[in-house]
Amino acid sequence: MKRIKYLLLLIACLSLCGCSVKLYNTLETVAVEAIKVESYDSPLNAESSMLSMGETDAEERFNIATDKKAYKGIAVEGMHLSPEDDNYIYEAAYISGNRNYLSEKEKQVLDAAAAVIDQFKGCSDYDIAAGVHDALAASIKYKQNEEQYTAYGALVGHEAICQGYAFAYKLCMDLAGIDCITIGGNAESETGLQKHAWNMVKIRNKWYHVDLTWDDPDLSTDHGAWSHVYLFADDEFMSENHEWDTIVQGLHGIKSIPKSYDASMHFLKKAGNWTYDQQGLINSFMNAYNTGHADMEIACEGYASSIDFIRNYCSCTYIRQQVGNVCVYYIMLK
Repeated sequence: MKRIKYLLLLIACLSLCGCSVKLYNTLETVAVEAIKVESYDSPLNAESSMLSMGETDAEERFNIATDKKAYKGIAVEGMHLSPEDDNYIYEAAYISGNRNYLSEKEKQVLDAAAAVIDQFKGCSDYDIAAGVHDALAASIKYKQNEEQYTAYGALVGHEAICQGYAFAYKLCMDLAGIDCITIGGNAESETGLQKHAWNMVKIRNKWYHVDLTWDDPDLSTDHGAWSHVYLFADDEFMSENHEWDTIVQGLHGIKSIPKSYDASMHFLKKAGNWTYDQQGLINSFMNAYNTGHADMEIACEGYASSIDFIRNYCSCTYIRQQVGNVCVYYIMLK
């Protein structure tokens, strides 16, 4: 951390002394990369680099920063990201076809992300965001490894922890031209609050939370199918077991995290699988059962004592998740 402070102090001095803008920008990029590689301890650092540089020496780090800065100066028609976004180089390469500034590892990340979103060409933003959620949940296993924090780990290695999930989802949304950010905060666990990362995505001019990690089958249903409990959730729903800062101090100034007030777009509500009493839960089950669904995911807002009727009606197992006053049942017919 001392090295980071010295770099930031040097940047400030150069700025006051009127030194070369080119040198200043390069040093700023180096400082940013140093922060990204060395720490992940605040909402700001949740936007860290897509690929960890590892133990590179100062000269190599300087060259990497210079090359990326040069590529970020390329204007490509149709782009929506700003040059300050880590995924700018991926979007530029995806739209223009110019991959000269990507490393071999970055090319693998781009190819994997493109393969995901290309499945949903011509779809609405809502369907793309939901489809990518399911595609990534089906292909990524929650596991710690050397690439666990990166989009590379999630998209290419198919193993990651929350930060890798969030970076992979954001990259896919960025390539699809859908506004998306990574949120760094805390979430409840069996041992108390722990650091966590997830996303917010903008659909029809409104922001919604997407926690792909918590919808992963390894952590949610635990039987090979993903859930949609945290797909297009609003602030009230997420705050039951997540917490985050609404304003953070970034390297480019104070940044405000968007508000999410619209509860009507939650995936289970849009799918017609959101009920408000015991009878509604039974009706939703019967509708799904009579149309031949073997698995079904139903949310019941309010008190739902049991699903004994369903278990007596047919042979099934179920998993129950509680989020505030909402019970979400994943029911599997045997």
